[in-house]
Amino acid sequence: MKKLTIIKKKIQRFRKQIYAVLIFMFLLTGCYEFDYVNQPYTADPNSFFDVQISIKGYYDPEYGKLTNGIFGIMLPIGWTTTDTIEYTANNETGLIIYEEYLAQEMTSSDPPPENYYWWVGYEYSDFYHDIIIDFKIYTDSQTGNFFLDYIIYAEAVIDLLNATRSNDHLIIIGDPVGCLPEGITFTSQEEIDNFQINYPGCTEMAGDITISGYYNITNLTGLNGLTSIGGSLRIEGNTSLTGLENLISIGGGLSIKYNNSLISLSGLNNLTFLGRSLWIEGNNSLTNLSGLDDLSSIGRALYVYNESITSLTGLDNLTSIGGCLQIGYAAGASNPSLTSLTGLDNVTSIGGSLQIIGPNTLINLMGLNNVTSIGGDFVIAGNDSLSSFSGLDNLTNIGGNLSIYLE
Repeated sequence: MKKLTIIKKKIQRFRKQIYAVLIFMFLLTGCYEFDYVNQPYTADPNSFFDVQISIKGYYDPEYGKLTNGIFGIMLPIGWTTTDTIEYTANNETGLIIYEEYLAQEMTSSDPPPENYYWWVGYEYSDFYHDIIIDFKIYTDSQTGNFFLDYIIYAEAVIDLLNATRSNDHLIIIGDPVGCLPEGITFTSQEEIDNFQINYPGCTEMAGDITISGYYNITNLTGLNGLTSIGGSLRIEGNTSLTGLENLISIGGGLSIKYNNSLISLSGLNNLTFLGRSLWIEGNNSLTNLSGLDDLSSIGRALYVYNESITSLTGLDNLTSIGGCLQIGYAAGASNPSLTSLTGLDNVTSIGGSLQIIGPNTLINLMGLNNVTSIGGDFVIAGNDSLSSFSGLDNLTNIGGNLSIYLE
């Protein structure tokens, strides 16, 4: 009770009202998923490029068709799109109309990194099951690598932090730095093994790398010449990260998903810079994050949803998270074996929102001891074993709302 009293006293200094939430409605996500995002790899300064996005919707016979959708884009400051965006669904057309209050809501929930902003629009009639969205984006005189995020959400209760996302879409403006600006996808061990033969001297990758072997790929030794990736690295269905030991920098995001035989992140031991998000999901043999020991900051968000993970050990040198930290997710992606937040001990600031969503076996919040500020909302929900707020003693500022789910 003493610890709880301390936290209550500190909560009085937070900017916004505390909400004790009795149901999970505020965590509901839209029944959508991104089918594809067609965005060019490169474009010129002071020009426009076309984007087409396909989104799959899921019909719920109890509630009927999906209605009143929300769509958003995170853009570099100086870039623009139109105030209305056209979509087609079931051979009918409609408009998504920019809404300032929704952009502000998204900015509060998920503060964009420096030099980016949120464009968020509302669809006032009906989103049907499947949607095609077409629009143009206008660049300015800036050159370099830029990353666009997209969200889609079916309105019930507006909780844009939990919108369905498609993140870290790279576009290079001006001359690319490095090889293969269009990126490369590997689906077999042979393609990995032949990489240095097919692309001699390619040590700095300009674009994205996607590794999607689904158990056809056993190691990444053929990539051991890579030192940097300008885009994102996405790994699915692999069994080992051996071969990435020389990789120091990733300009975009790092996504490691559905690698059920992966027992360690060893191979990433020399990674020191991650410009965008770290997403660790569905790696059901992974018990911690050892292998990321040299990573000191994450430019955007950290998402962790893994069945067997017991702690976040391996992130011990991490001091800041530029965007959101999501440990567990309301739509069923959780960390049921998680017993400790150890590994976050040196993190002092979280630029976006913090969500700790069960089920898990956390009994306290130790590991967050040095966090002093959270830029967005702080949500604690579904943590049935949680008996204490110990670990929040140094937290003095929450930029958004504090929401606590009470059983």
